[in-house]
Amino acid sequence: MSTHHDYDNPDDSTAAQQAALRRMRAARYWIASHCPYYMTALFRCPLHTTGHIDTVAIDTSWRIWANPDHINTLTVDQTAVELMHVLNHALRGHHQRARRAVNNPLHTHAWNLAADCEINDDLIDGLPYNTAELPDHWPGPWDMHYPVSQTAETYYRHILHSDRIDPDNGTIAWGDPRTGDIHRIDADCGSAATGITPWWEPPPDTGTPTSTQERMLCRRVAQAALDHEQNDPDTVPDSLLRWADQQLRPQVDWRRILLAALRRATYQRAGDADYTWTRPPRRPNTNTAHGEILRPATTRPIPDLAVIMDTSGSMETDEHQQAAAEIHNICTQVVPGHHIDYYAYDTETQAHQRTTGTRNLPLHGGGGTDMETAINTIAQTRPTAIIVLTDGYTPWPDQPPPGRPTVIAALIGDNAPTEDVPSWMRTIHII
Repeated sequence: MSTHHDYDNPDDSTAAQQAALRRMRAARYWIASHCPYYMTALFRCPLHTTGHIDTVAIDTSWRIWANPDHINTLTVDQTAVELMHVLNHALRGHHQRARRAVNNPLHTHAWNLAADCEINDDLIDGLPYNTAELPDHWPGPWDMHYPVSQTAETYYRHILHSDRIDPDNGTIAWGDPRTGDIHRIDADCGSAATGITPWWEPPPDTGTPTSTQERMLCRRVAQAALDHEQNDPDTVPDSLLRWADQQLRPQVDWRRILLAALRRATYQRAGDADYTWTRPPRRPNTNTAHGEILRPATTRPIPDLAVIMDTSGSMETDEHQQAAAEIHNICTQVVPGHHIDYYAYDTETQAHQRTTGTRNLPLHGGGGTDMETAINTIAQTRPTAIIVLTDGYTPWPDQPPPGRPTVIAALIGDNAPTEDVPSWMRTIHII
């Protein structure tokens, strides 16, 4: 990864633009003093000004864009908070998550607002921000009476299920019950937040980090945050520490975990062995003075496995291929020679078949995602275990389904939201 040099835009030459750039540079030094764990990534982000946006944005090339008139109305610490906000869009992979979660272009503002809520309540939860005055326009989950410390996907579902989206332009509006004021937001924090490239955004340049460099940046920020917390306790927001732990958590062989979870479910349901009178035992019969004693044979039940393939529109071709590979793994290593019940499901059952392999598995679907209904519906067939292969962008059931089968959420992809999976389910992250 290249070291930092002066990435600031040399073409920004007006007095207002130069003043805005000076304020953003000063804000970077404010961050270096108060939240130094952001500096590796922040100094990797070129600073630019543009009149095509209202506030501050960041693109998928990790370039930060700011409206100079807006920046010049802020203090240095307010500008610093703005820079940390947009940087978090890139660090948290919101553009990749948006491509999975958002099926309707009119819902882009709703996703951006949801991502803002995920970031803003976390940023405020930090001691350094007691010295910073937050910008007036900042939205948070408290504005819409949503719980704090949730993921963008959770906030997005809240917004979609409300009546706050304007069907004509996708802006978000809601009333304040205390004052009667109407709040309206058409959030746009750039392509790194929404996954949509605006018309004014220049094409990627030679300074654009590769996907490997992006992961390295995230890991460096994560390690710096943990080091800072160790040296100066209670100065890093808890949410950032959780994110850092996820970034640096050692990767394990998830196939072994999946197989162990399935075998454990089988043994807990049926025991190591059972008895049957349908065939004689293999051991020789023992003759006694009273004649031959009839004994049952031992048997080991085969688990009834239901495998749900998420075929919603957010699942991409390579994710379906990866899920199919895991189904093959289940068929060959967990129940070799026996069938599983395969379901293709988005918001309803699109296909169902019994299979002993992965040939010609139907992938019908392409609509929304509702694994909550899928689990509760398929649980009525009384399987031993239910395996859900999904990207994780779905509602989950709050309670175990009837019959209490073992339910395993096999989440596919680097950015699958593990936080939303309920604690009573077993979570396997497939990457």
